[in-house]
Amino acid sequence: MDFGRFSGQVSKELDVNGNTLRVWCLELENAGYKFERNNRQQRIYYEHDINILKEMKVLMADG
Repeated sequence: MDFGRFSGQVSKELDVNGNTLRVWCLELENAGYKFERNNRQQRIYYEHDINILKEMKVLMADG
């Protein structure tokens, strides 16, 4: 079972600043990607979301 995680956990897992994670997510959302949100409108990150963010980190590092 895939449990959702919040931004603090994900930013630590990806070893990126929370602001960086937020900017990446906003860029993905602007491109049409949908993150699940809770009733407080916080993003909930699942494994497939985290995998996309990991790939984004690699692409950003490669320039």
